[in-house]
Amino acid sequence: MNKTKIIENGVYSEDGRTLVGFIGNPEELVIVPGTFRIAREACSYCKTLKRVVIPPSLEFMNANCFKYCTSLSEVVFMRGSKLRFIENEVFLGCSSLQEIILPDSLLGIGHHAFHGCDLQSIRIPALVDEIGPYCFSMNKNLRRVVFDVDSELQYSQNGWFCNCDLSDSIVWPKTIKNFSKNICSNTHLRSLDVPNTVVSFDMDAFMGCSDLIFVNIAKKSQLKTISSYCFSDCNLLEHIELPEGLNYIEEFAFRNSGLISVTIPSSVKVLGMDCFNRCYALKEVAITIGSQLDCVGPFCWSECPSLRTFICEQKTFELLPVNLREFLEKKGVYISGNEEDEIVPFCSNIESDMDQLEKELFGDLIDTTAA
Repeated sequence: MNKTKIIENGVYSEDGRTLVGFIGNPEELVIVPGTFRIAREACSYCKTLKRVVIPPSLEFMNANCFKYCTSLSEVVFMRGSKLRFIENEVFLGCSSLQEIILPDSLLGIGHHAFHGCDLQSIRIPALVDEIGPYCFSMNKNLRRVVFDVDSELQYSQNGWFCNCDLSDSIVWPKTIKNFSKNICSNTHLRSLDVPNTVVSFDMDAFMGCSDLIFVNIAKKSQLKTISSYCFSDCNLLEHIELPEGLNYIEEFAFRNSGLISVTIPSSVKVLGMDCFNRCYALKEVAITIGSQLDCVGPFCWSECPSLRTFICEQKTFELLPVNLREFLEKKGVYISGNEEDEIVPFCSNIESDMDQLEKELFGDLIDTTAA
């Protein structure tokens, strides 16, 4: 059995380097100088603990060490802190923790480390190069997130800020390469500035951001993929300028968004199933000249009752039957383009079944009761 010693209300390893537990029902825990780490679950579920003071010597906070300390409202890192890692679920469920100032020495934060706290704002130090999934999720009042200007963080992880407030915009690291699954879903984010380093928007990244109005994608963007459900249910998002170089817009990507018009860049190859489904305000769709588009999934523009202008000005692979133009014009949808140009295909694997094609592409635009 490992020997321990008690100093005030803390239980330490015999060499004094590790805090392994506590005694009694402490309201304050001042960790002894010289302590190197806080052991896994050392102070978890201490319902009375309100304040922790951490000495400069501490480098590791092991997993779950303050988990569900529901009265904990103050964590003080003393000047000169050498803290390197906050591991998984360290402050998970600390529902009274409204503020914490992370030390500049910090390198990494584990998954769910601050899940379910009550943080109002958070600053991410420049040296942090890894933040685990759902690290700050379910902080309902977290409005402001600041990454240090020198941050070189490259890869986001799932759900960092989902179900937070985020009503103040986030200035992302200039090196960030992806917006991960659920990174900001179901938040009050109002604007999104996308650095030109971002290659992908992952599944559900901004789903349910019902206050999102502006998405500004930087010039010379490297964006290749907008994944499924990425901007679905973003009801106030009326405009987005999709960059050249974008290849894939996956299924349900803009479903039930507020888009009024959309221009599909010539680099886009695939539009997924239902990707603009239920865009009730969508009036105009334009396919850029030189389009590489070779597949549009079923119901891509179904339940878009305001859609009246469909501009296709460049021939590509398979051809739709000539009478599609006449059919759409009868439905009030205008296809522009020179008479000698063939019409761009919507789905390369559908050939001559007009009824099926019309149903899959345009859904409720088709009046099945009409003569």
